[in-house]
Amino acid sequence: MLDASFLIVKPELISTRGSITAKIDGPVAKSLTRRGFTPCFNAERSNWQEFTMEIYKNVLNPEQLNAYLEGYAINCWGSEYSFFIIEHPEGQTMKRLKDEQGSFKGYQEKIETTLRAEFGLPKEFNRSCGEMTLVYSGVHCPGNDSELLNHIKFLNLEKIFSI
Repeated sequence: MLDASFLIVKPELISTRGSITAKIDGPVAKSLTRRGFTPCFNAERSNWQEFTMEIYKNVLNPEQLNAYLEGYAINCWGSEYSFFIIEHPEGQTMKRLKDEQGSFKGYQEKIETTLRAEFGLPKEFNRSCGEMTLVYSGVHCPGNDSELLNHIKFLNLEKIFSI
């Protein structure tokens, strides 16, 4: 398998900053390049709700998932998302990207130079569900090999990754 990873550009970012944000010549790709990554492939999909259910099924319970998705409906962010397949010339792409992604919620409370700090929405958009604070951070990346494989299969990219 390639030493590569995904960066998902979520609907809240595309909706609030425009579709160019998620293009190969847009701000997200430029930020990745400044951070030493090489965006190798860029594509768009329109099934965010289904993808969300898949990528967060082991992180959020059904009530939290529904509350999270409700935020997309309330804010009219739609279901369009994009993703980049990226590589890093020094290897360990997934770990490097996860570090560059930044903290789940911390980017809203302290100064960071992470992707979430650059592209995530402010805490005014957060939603609560019980004890959980749901954050709309603009970007997502897999954190381990299992998540990466899950993303590859869901997005039907097995050939690109030689699986």
